[in-house]
Amino acid sequence: MNKRQRKKKLQKSCDHRFSARIREILILITDEYEKFLTNEECPDLTDELSENLYSKILLRIDERNKIE
Repeated sequence: MNKRQRKKKLQKSCDHRFSARIREILILITDEYEKFLTNEECPDLTDELSENLYSKILLRIDERNKIE
């Protein structure tokens, strides 16, 4: 499933439960996790992957706050 299909599926299934920001974060997490899987690596969710995601999520939130 590509990013666009995943985003549509997530939007359909979670529209009433999640805000747009949370959906974007979930999609970002899924994308990052899939990058590790396609590299045939087993990610350590407490180390490299989580640090990378944390920084990307903070950047995304900062970008959104600047827009608003």
